[in-house]
Amino acid sequence: MATTTKIAISIDKKVLTRVDRLVRNKIFTNRSRAIQIAIEEKISRFDKSRKKN
Repeated sequence: MATTTKIAISIDKKVLTRVDRLVRNKIFTNRSRAIQIAIEEKISRFDKSRKKN
């Protein structure tokens, strides 16, 4: 199991509203999970694009 670390971030209010909507609609279990998955997916796409060059 992966170890998690608590951090604090600043986030645009409109983005947070969108995250909260996804949580409310049960797309994600909570804000932390939504943000974690978004970051993982972004890094994965970044890594793939870097390998093409």
